[in-house]
Amino acid sequence: MLVLPVVRLSGALGRRTGGRQSWRWVPPVASAVALPPAAAGAAVTGARGPAGYFGIWALAAVAITAAALLSRLRRRGSVGTVALWGTLLVVCAHALCGMAIRTGLLTEYHPPRVDKASLVGTWSDGGGGTLTLVLYRYVGDPDAGDLYELVRLPGGPGPSAP
Repeated sequence: MLVLPVVRLSGALGRRTGGRQSWRWVPPVASAVALPPAAAGAAVTGARGPAGYFGIWALAAVAITAAALLSRLRRRGSVGTVALWGTLLVVCAHALCGMAIRTGLLTEYHPPRVDKASLVGTWSDGGGGTLTLVLYRYVGDPDAGDLYELVRLPGGPGPSAP
């Protein structure tokens, strides 16, 4: 998604400054284009500090630069070439991941299962804030006209039931 704009923009800058396309414009253009996705990636992954942000930005810039330079090798049909190789890459990655899961090298992701009893307790956010969860149940039948009564079940911290 970012490779072809980098190729086109670096070619335009090369023609504007030197009269012809030059590969030398690809790294600076790729570095500039990599900033917004790298910032978003750092925010999503929770990278901390300048080293984390710089690492993600450098990896993105190198990946975009390498792909753009490879795309420049073939002047004609770069859209078709990128589409073909991109599709091949996705199919190969899917096949390799499938084989890795099938052979047991990787395990399939299963979300954690949480029951009511494991939620009861005092939870801390690490910054001084706490949340206390207690286990209650409703007693009564709304169809019979009874009002619900909230009854605290035994076990777990929290205020005692009235």
